Amino acid sequence: MNVEQQRRQAGLKRNLKALGITLLLHAFLLGMLLWFTVRANVPEKPQIPELVLINAGNVDLSAGELEPLGSLQEHQDVAPREAVPNPPQPKPAPAPERMPKIEKLVTQNNSNQISAAELEAAKRKKEEERQRVLEEERKRKEREEQEKRERIRREVGSNVAGAFNGQKTNSGNQGTGMEAKGNQGVPGGSGDSYSLDGRTIITNGGYPTRPNNVKAIRGKIRVRIVVNNQGQVTDAWVEPQGTQISDPDMRNAAVKAAKATRFNKIPGGTDQRGIITYLFDVQ
Repeated sequence: MNVEQQRRQAGLKRNLKALGITLLLHAFLLGMLLWFTVRANVPEKPQIPELVLINAGNVDLSAGELEPLGSLQEHQDVAPREAVPNPPQPKPAPAPERMPKIEKLVTQNNSNQISAAELEAAKRKKEEERQRVLEEERKRKEREEQEKRERIRREVGSNVAGAFNGQKTNSGNQGTGMEAKGNQGVPGGSGDSYSLDGRTIITNGGYPTRPNNVKAIRGKIRVRIVVNNQGQVTDAWVEPQGTQISDPDMRNAAVKAAKATRFNKIPGGTDQRGIITYLFDVQ
């Protein structure tokens, strides 16, 4: 047992010694590493250059504390040089002012603005002139349309007057353009007077009633009428002779308008015949 304990103690000592050596070696290496690191981080002091003062020249500002050594002869031979004044330096020319250029630019901008204003005014004036011409054209067309309507109305009135105001002929009282036929459309028609003497239209301002819902067709429709003593149109039909429109709707409208026309009353008078001519100039 003693031998075994001794062996153990000897092994323990060897281990402790090896551990101590290892620790010392590591501590040494760590210290060397820290030393080199700190030394590398320490900045070097800057080297101050040495300045040497030299006494040179005769200017008081450049003279040193000690006068240079030399013989009196050298000082006598060398005459002091007078300081040559520096020639006056020409004054630098002042920088040219740019205000005129700015004024020029401003003037140019104002000119552009004036030109734009003049252009706008000319454009507005041109538009006003165009509107004035259009307004005059519209008024002219309205006047022409009014004159055309008046002309048609006068023509219709003259045709009606020619149809109703008969003239005396050998064939008896007869309206202009009338033929001696019986009173067609009236039961038991008789040879009534073919003249509308003394008859005047009392409706529509003295003119025949105008047809309604007419189409855009130009031409003439002649409607033969029969007027009783009460001034009513008792019968009306289209006269083929002289009629230029064949549209049935237009013809029916003309007949309906003729029947709606009223004349003055002639008490005790007989039926009279005449023709109303309708002129259509629809555009």
